[in-house]
Amino acid sequence: MSEFVNRKKRSIELPKGCKDLADVLKLKQQKKVREFRNIDNARCDLCGGPAVWGTSFLSGGVLTENWRCQQCCDDWSEFYAQPDNALPENWDSEDQEAVKRIEDLERRAEEYVRRKVAERKRAP
Repeated sequence: MSEFVNRKKRSIELPKGCKDLADVLKLKQQKKVREFRNIDNARCDLCGGPAVWGTSFLSGGVLTENWRCQQCCDDWSEFYAQPDNALPENWDSEDQEAVKRIEDLERRAEEYVRRKVAERKRAP
């Protein structure tokens, strides 16, 4: 046996269904997404209530997950229902001004929902 392969530390075998290392990484990512979709024990990131909705996305190779309870989803919808807070229907992701406006709107939406969460926690 080659000195390069130390079977006590790792195997040169790929997992079933993988033909190269890229497939191994995809398999690991799929497992993370599957774990994310198990909403049974998920809690809202904003208030800690039982989650009813979630999203996941890859950004820079990192899986980001967001969980929301029904009340926080309703608060989010309430914010965007206000005329001054409507998201533009068509905007160009290359337009830096449009991107800044969207980012500002998203920041204000999160502040709004966090404020509503704080009010609910203070209420008797």
